[in-house]
Amino acid sequence: MFTESEKRVILFIIAVLLIGSVIRYFYPKDIRTEKPISPFPININTATKEELILLQGIGEVYAERIITFREEMGGFKKKEDLMKIKGIGPKIFENIKDKIIIEDFEKKSIHVNNQS
Repeated sequence: MFTESEKRVILFIIAVLLIGSVIRYFYPKDIRTEKPISPFPININTATKEELILLQGIGEVYAERIITFREEMGGFKKKEDLMKIKGIGPKIFENIKDKIIIEDFEKKSIHVNNQS
């Protein structure tokens, strides 16, 4: 029916398919099945400009204003302090208030006269 050479080829193909099936069975089917890590909530007292831009309605300009305010005022004491920033009103605040948190902001000062 089949020549010896054809039998070897068929046997080889079956072996490759069998090995491939076993490998596929023992390895994860989809590496990307894990949910992406959500960046929220964002601590507005420590967030970078890139992190702040992830908030709805906060672009590069507002992110820079948030960082400037935080540095000048020693951090945010409450979420509503965001509305003290020019351009951030109740509408933007409502969209982001559940995605932000306030944690302590410590200005790190460098003492040039101290040895470390």
